Amino acid sequence: MARLSDDKLVDQVLGGDVAAFAELVRRYEQPMAAMIRRRVSDRHHCEDVLQATLLQAWRDLRQLRDRSQVKRWLIGIARNRCRDFHKSTQRRDEPTHDRALQAYLNRTGRAARGGDDAEQVAGAMVKIGRRQRELIELFYLEGLTIAEIGRRLRKPEGTVKSGLFHARRAMRRALGGPGPGRDTTP
Repeated sequence: MARLSDDKLVDQVLGGDVAAFAELVRRYEQPMAAMIRRRVSDRHHCEDVLQATLLQAWRDLRQLRDRSQVKRWLIGIARNRCRDFHKSTQRRDEPTHDRALQAYLNRTGRAARGGDDAEQVAGAMVKIGRRQRELIELFYLEGLTIAEIGRRLRKPEGTVKSGLFHARRAMRRALGGPGPGRDTTP
C-alpha cells in the first residue's frame, strides 16, 4: 500500500476518517513527544500535555492552512500546550531530571555518565549565544531538519548548516572540549 501524503491524510480526517488521524499521529508522535519531554520533566505530565496536544489537533484541524505542514503545525500546538502547562497554577515545580538532557549529551559527542553531565550541558547551553542555543534546540531537541529550521527562521539552508556547525563548536568549548574542527574522540 502506498504511503499517503500528509495533505491527503488531512483530507480524509476532515471527511471523518479516524484511522487517517491515527496515521498522522503515528508519523509525528515521536518529535512531538521529544519536544514535550524536553520542556516538561515529569513523565505523567508529558503524557497529559501530549494528550491535550492531540485533542486540540483533532478539534482544530480545519484551521490548518498549509496541509503539507502538518508536522510543523502539530509541533507548534505541542509547544503552546507546554507553555500552558508552565503557566498553570496546578503544576508543581520539579527539578529537571538527568535523563531529560541525556539525549542531548549523546548528540554533542559526550557520553552521558551521570548527573554532573546534565548540569554541565545545562550550564553550557546558558554560556552559548541565544541564536546558537536556538539552533541546537530546534535540531537536536525538536528534531527539525535543516530545511525545516531554514523555513522557520527564514534563513537559507547553508546558513542554518553553518550556524549549527558553530553552535556545536561553541557547545564543545563550553563543555571543556576542543573548539575548532571536529572532535574525533569517542
